[in-house]
Amino acid sequence: MMDDGFDRMEKTCTNCGKEFVTPCGDWAFKKYKGRGYQYFCSWKCIRAWEKEHEKPARKIDEREKIIQALSDGLSVKEVSVLLNVDASKVSYWKKRMVRENV
Repeated sequence: MMDDGFDRMEKTCTNCGKEFVTPCGDWAFKKYKGRGYQYFCSWKCIRAWEKEHEKPARKIDEREKIIQALSDGLSVKEVSVLLNVDASKVSYWKKRMVRENV
């Protein structure tokens, strides 16, 4: 390999296992995870890995639906039946709404 002043590093793609060389220094497709970085050979691989390993945003949507239904004046039981959610979870968000509005 020709020495052109760049510090190339050999990495292995976290998604597909392909070995690749970073073009200059620490530049690469990477994602911080835990105590270090996970390296990827391409944007396609990083997106595929994210789709497979990232947690869906379902809980945020569920919380917003519960708060909206309670704001519309539905009871805890009506909201739990309507959204197919445990009544204790609905009751928790109702108490949070009361505390934040006071």
